[in-house]
Amino acid sequence: MELIASKMVATKIFAKHGVTLIEAEEAFNNFIGYPLVDNRTKNRTKPATVWCLSETYDGRVLKLVFIPYPQEKLAVLRTAYEPDDVEIALWNENQ
Repeated sequence: MELIASKMVATKIFAKHGVTLIEAEEAFNNFIGYPLVDNRTKNRTKPATVWCLSETYDGRVLKLVFIPYPQEKLAVLRTAYEPDDVEIALWNENQ
């Protein structure tokens, strides 16, 4: 599956979170397993928005939020940033 992002998302994640698109792609490529579904009302999309925690090649842990399109073998990046303690605990509880 290939991770894609709009220019607007790539600009936002760098300006707001200091994450480059290359880092997001690295973390996405390193991810093994199943992402969690984001069921919060304000984040509902069709197909569902999902998220995962994964590391870049340099070991930086990122939370990746994306919309998967398995038939097209694409994932559309919504955002990427370093997770907080609550997100890390939630991720660990569900793995």
